[in-house]
Amino acid sequence: MRASVTLKKAEQRLEVAGIRMTAQRRLITEYLFVRLSHPSAEQLYEAIYADYPKVVSITTIYNNMRVLRDLGLVKEFYIHHSGTTRYDTNVRPHHHLYCVQCGSIDDYTESAPLQGRIGPGFQASGAYVEISGTCQSCSYASKLPYHVGYPKEEWRCKNKLQRYSIVKSPTGPSFT
Repeated sequence: MRASVTLKKAEQRLEVAGIRMTAQRRLITEYLFVRLSHPSAEQLYEAIYADYPKVVSITTIYNNMRVLRDLGLVKEFYIHHSGTTRYDTNVRPHHHLYCVQCGSIDDYTESAPLQGRIGPGFQASGAYVEISGTCQSCSYASKLPYHVGYPKEEWRCKNKLQRYSIVKSPTGPSFT
C-alpha cells in the first residue's frame, strides 16, 4: 500500500511548521518514506548507519520520530509479538498483518473484525487490530520439497533472507 504521506508532503509540512531540514532529518525522512516499511527506530538507525556510518545517532532518530509523529506524518504502533514500537507512513486508519516467522508487516485495510459488536452506550473512537500468522513467502518456504544433494534452501522474504537447513530424520525431512 502506498503511504498516505509522501516524502514531498512531509518536507512541506516540516517547512510550514518551521522545522529546519537538517542533513540528518533529510536522511531519516528519505529512508522512512521511500526505502523502509514499518521500521522500528533501531531498524531505521541500522539502515542509515549501513550507508552513512556515524552520521545519525539513535537519539537523533528517536527525536525526529517524535517530531514526525507529533506533526501527524507518521503513526506509531506497537507489535505485540515483537515488543517493539514501529512507525508507519500510512496514517489513515488501518490494521496490520504480522508474520511470526520473518517479522514482516503488511497493511490490512479491511474493517476491524469487531466493528459493530461494541456494547450499547460505548462510543468507540478508534480500533486497531494486529493479525498474526505466516506470510505467503514463509508459507511457501515451509512447503519446500526435500531434495538430496541440496543441503540448504534459500528464499527472499520481504524483510530478510531466510535460510533453512533440511535435516534427514526417521520421520522424514524437517526444516531447521
